[in-house]
Amino acid sequence: MPGSQQIQLANLGYKNVISVAPDAGAKAGGLFESQWREVLVSPQATITQLSDHSMGPNQTVRIARLGGSTSAFDVVSRGDWTAVFPLSAVAVDGRMPGEVVIDVSAAPGASSTRPVATVLWNDTLLGAKQLNADGESEQIVARVPGYALGVTNVLKVRFQRQPVSPNCFEIPQGYPVNVLPTSFLRTSNAEPDGTFVGLLPLLAGPAQVIAPKDALDHPAESLRQIIRLSSAASISPLNAELVLADSGQSFKPTKPFLSVGVPLDGAKPLIEVKDGKSLQANNGDTTTLDLTGPQPLSAASVAQSNNQQGVIWYPLGDAALTTPGPFVLNRGNAVVLGKEGPLTWVDTSDPELSQALRLNESPMHQWRKYLSWGLPLLGGFLVLMVVLAMLARRHKKN
Repeated sequence: MPGSQQIQLANLGYKNVISVAPDAGAKAGGLFESQWREVLVSPQATITQLSDHSMGPNQTVRIARLGGSTSAFDVVSRGDWTAVFPLSAVAVDGRMPGEVVIDVSAAPGASSTRPVATVLWNDTLLGAKQLNADGESEQIVARVPGYALGVTNVLKVRFQRQPVSPNCFEIPQGYPVNVLPTSFLRTSNAEPDGTFVGLLPLLAGPAQVIAPKDALDHPAESLRQIIRLSSAASISPLNAELVLADSGQSFKPTKPFLSVGVPLDGAKPLIEVKDGKSLQANNGDTTTLDLTGPQPLSAASVAQSNNQQGVIWYPLGDAALTTPGPFVLNRGNAVVLGKEGPLTWVDTSDPELSQALRLNESPMHQWRKYLSWGLPLLGGFLVLMVVLAMLARRHKKN
């Protein structure tokens, strides 16, 4: 058995297992998700201190720290630079990815057509730029929308050139491109807007994972559920606390929360399970769906209890539901889950609120917003000036 604050690599039969001391669980979870896991080169280590304050002074993270090569590579027609990292690597201090700043450079090619660099996040197009291709540094700045986030994130910079051969007998050659190590990710605060994405920063900070006390009666099953749901909600293993509550009584959370089958005081989830038998969807005081029969299903919804916001999850039926693969709560404010993961997403959030929080605006959107009230005001002002001019002319004639 490992000593206090220790983690240890041990043998169990013919398999290797990681043994964690009872007082080192949170630190071990945080260590395995951080950059420091690479220094675990011996079979035993003692963790006396670990925090997730890994951001720079301007709440930025160097892209090079998240993975991806900083070396140049040749591109004939198309080439991809890729960095793969977990959401937990950039969701710290209650903040989430807000903007990527990619510095690139490209050498001139044989074609007069300028190369194009495209930035993608989980195959969602964030931005693109036609490069000067003079070997100098060029910058692409793009916002990261919440719906693009995943448990595992793939940041990709795609370079495309027009292949050309000055002589038909020559083979087209590749020319170097580079994603520079000065590229970085800037995080931002996302105000809770009634959606899963708005809650992610809160849940990535100090939060409560609320589970029923009887989960200890079947720990292996319960642990799989809690881990999968905590991962989906971006719960930090370093910052969160596990609270065991009586499932027969309403619980009052004191922090942002993830409730795993525990009723919460005053919570009104959009999709809930009644008596473990029927699936109900509510819109205010109106029930829009009451369904009995399909099992096993479960539902997760954004909810509020005791002036705290979080996610509440209920299973439908007695069968334990654990999805085979990871997923993230990054769409809408409610979801129905099946054996394979999310089945249907529901979004009843106020779109005007999302716009107010700048979740989907662009410079053109801003101009349209200003012109929507600016043009009528300008038109009214011009009409008033014409009327005043006519009255002044009539007054002179008299």
